[in-house]
Amino acid sequence: MRTTRVLKGSIRSRRHHGKVMVRLLALLIAVLLTGYVVHASPLATEYRLTFRNRGGAHWLAYLDTDGNAHTGYPIQSTGADYLLLDDALFRYSGDGSTWEWSPTACIVSFQSGRVASWQFAVSCTGASTDHPVVFQSQNASWAIVFTSPPLMTRNFALDYQEPPLYSIAFTSHEFFTSTIDPFRDRLEVFIDTDQDPSTGCDTGKIGAEVLLSFYVDADGQGHQEIYRYAADDRSCSATGEWLRVYSPKDDTVVWEISSAILRDPPNTYHFQRLDDWTVVYESEAFADPDHTVAHAEPPVYHISLTSYPYFTLFPVDAFKDRLDVYIDADLDPSTGCEVGTLGAEFRLSYYEDPDGRGQQEMYVYPSDDRTCTASGQWLGEYTPQNNTVTWKVSSTLIGDPPKWFVFERVNDWNVVYSSPEVQTDGYTVHFFEPTAPYFTHHAYVPVVRTR
Repeated sequence: MRTTRVLKGSIRSRRHHGKVMVRLLALLIAVLLTGYVVHASPLATEYRLTFRNRGGAHWLAYLDTDGNAHTGYPIQSTGADYLLLDDALFRYSGDGSTWEWSPTACIVSFQSGRVASWQFAVSCTGASTDHPVVFQSQNASWAIVFTSPPLMTRNFALDYQEPPLYSIAFTSHEFFTSTIDPFRDRLEVFIDTDQDPSTGCDTGKIGAEVLLSFYVDADGQGHQEIYRYAADDRSCSATGEWLRVYSPKDDTVVWEISSAILRDPPNTYHFQRLDDWTVVYESEAFADPDHTVAHAEPPVYHISLTSYPYFTLFPVDAFKDRLDVYIDADLDPSTGCEVGTLGAEFRLSYYEDPDGRGQQEMYVYPSDDRTCTASGQWLGEYTPQNNTVTWKVSSTLIGDPPKWFVFERVNDWNVVYSSPEVQTDGYTVHFFEPTAPYFTHHAYVPVVRTR
């Protein structure tokens, strides 16, 4: 009897637990079914698209309704089958490379402005599922202002905020006050977006993923370009993409670039100016944590020497006949190359090669180089104008005014003219070698100082 009771109790216990498990399973199934019934929404019958943007004159939305990048108009790695252009819907009718769109009879509710929105029937496109959309804003001249990356609708709805805009400014008084050679003279900004100097275009200072460039065409119209470098493009071989026509103001170029291209800050920047494809100024690399970046090229000295005797009275002996300018940058006569009572840290030199082509050099003297032994650094070819040589030297190299100068003419390595010391408080210095000794009857006694 005792055993039987235990057996019966065990059976009752099992039956009880079994009923509980069945009820729990039924409840779980009911909850799951109820969840789907309560929370699932029927497929929407209307598109609701919102594009929060920084402004424009026209607003576009490209719809890749079949999700196939190989059909429709190619944009941002998608194939757009339909286009919303302001308040109208168009169907693509091109061959995959042409800009051809046919109007539809669809009625679109459209709101323009910084919060552009569209509402219209899904049946207008025949889409059966969510698909990619690309937003775009254009200005009054139909130039592209911003293009979004591909975005995916959710139940045919999409609300997108345009990322912050970078404003990158480069001021160069020297660029805009000199004669600009179309296409070949440029202002450029290299940008390292991944903070990795071993990837992208190797500028010698950073590894750039992006280059912004400004140039002037043959008609004097300014243009902006962008170059995008792959991680392994160390030789900077990417082709430029034209951005827009641009008119500088106050000797300043401003590029406005979406952070969708440059990523979020910080980025590292390297600014430079090109003259005939040659870098004549470059900044140090610097990181900036903001979306607004500005750099101004420091002032440039224009140091000129006019010498009628050098260019007109005597044949020029290649290399050995020169025009020189000594610069005391620290205003200390006891340091640098000793030139009379001047202590020069720099020397600018002009000479002609055997082919008659003018060349410019620069010598940099350490503070203890009293005998002027430093070697010259070639600056480039130069063609004098009106018996005058002008050297352009950045103030980042020799510092801001005041400075002391001595101008000299050298014949067969002998100094035949040396000016008195000239002080300047500005960035423009122009000295004229006197011509009187060559047109008077009294003897002219040159200063003979052999280098």
